[in-house]
Amino acid sequence: MGLEILDKADIQEQKPVAANKKKASADDTDYGLIVNIILTLVTLVIAVAGLIQAIAAKKSADIAMNSQRSWVISESVDSPDFADPWIQRFGCHFKIIGSSPVRVKEANFRVRVVDARERPVEHGAKPRLKNKEPNLPDTPDYGNPTVTLAHQPEMGRVRPPGEDFVVVPTLDSLFLFEAGTGEVSGAKDAKAIKNGDKFLCAYGFIRYSDAFSQSKTRETRFCYIYNVKNPANPGSPDVFEIGGPPAYNDVMEFIHPAVWKRVMNKAIKFNRKNQTHSKKAN
Repeated sequence: MGLEILDKADIQEQKPVAANKKKASADDTDYGLIVNIILTLVTLVIAVAGLIQAIAAKKSADIAMNSQRSWVISESVDSPDFADPWIQRFGCHFKIIGSSPVRVKEANFRVRVVDARERPVEHGAKPRLKNKEPNLPDTPDYGNPTVTLAHQPEMGRVRPPGEDFVVVPTLDSLFLFEAGTGEVSGAKDAKAIKNGDKFLCAYGFIRYSDAFSQSKTRETRFCYIYNVKNPANPGSPDVFEIGGPPAYNDVMEFIHPAVWKRVMNKAIKFNRKNQTHSKKAN
């Protein structure tokens, strides 16, 4: 095997060739990096577009679902019978509107005689013909729910859309017999109501859930004030009309925590309780 002997001129000719190959390799690397960056950006844009579409689809689904959800609305309250000497009960009428069934969970109703107070007149406003209103606090005090599934399991019956139902609470003071003579008969309250010195108020709430959202509970509040005949309009009937402070007529929604959160909260409370007992024992 012979050896090739290169002279100085041949070596100088090969150096530019090697440099060109190195430059071409560097250009290929830069090109590949640029391509990877472009592909990464394209992938990111596609992912963001997909996320935006998913959010828009969820919003559309939520809107469609909410449009199908049902509400429990209050329609009316039966008027009292001042000629009835027996315990006064009042039918509170409700209706389910929407497209999904509803299950009532708990409720509370109060029908009571409330003292009257002067209605405040805003600056510049004309005084109203009826310048009195019931002396109700701005925030309703319902107390503990009186109608629960534990007390009345039939209350939890699944009710179809469009169904009407009636709840019949009892007057707190029991009687409103106008012709009565004793203190218990409610004769004084009946006369005070007709004279405008007191008001008969029926208010409360109903909590329920529908088929579309088992993790949420809705609460419908209502308040009716019994209005006697207007002297300026003798033909007007004595009926319950919607009234009271704004907080008495409202709709709210509560979101229940997940199961694991409820379990965790119970575990934390149990642990704190044990720590308290241990400190007392020491």
